[in-house]
Amino acid sequence: MADTSITSVREQRDRLKGQLARVREQAKKTAKLGTQGVLMAAGGAGAGALRAKLPNIPGTSIPTDMAVGVALTTLAAFDAFDGVNEEVLAIGGGMLAVATARIVEDALR
Repeated sequence: MADTSITSVREQRDRLKGQLARVREQAKKTAKLGTQGVLMAAGGAGAGALRAKLPNIPGTSIPTDMAVGVALTTLAAFDAFDGVNEEVLAIGGGMLAVATARIVEDALR
């Protein structure tokens, strides 16, 4: 009887350990996605600031926010940011989203 009870408790402990490990893994994924979303929004804010203060690269008609967004995403794709490439990619992607939205909006007017 005692062996069955001990075995049952051990099995329950093992199941709980497995559940806890899955919860921890999901929490890490959720935090990572949340962080990427915030960084994309930050990229969008940066694009807005660039657009307001320096709309085009001086002497060209190239939108500054698009150029910076392309540069950040390209460099991140080539591992140029030593350990923070995903974060930089999210910021650049946010900048490109704003630039792309503006182009589409202008084309549809």
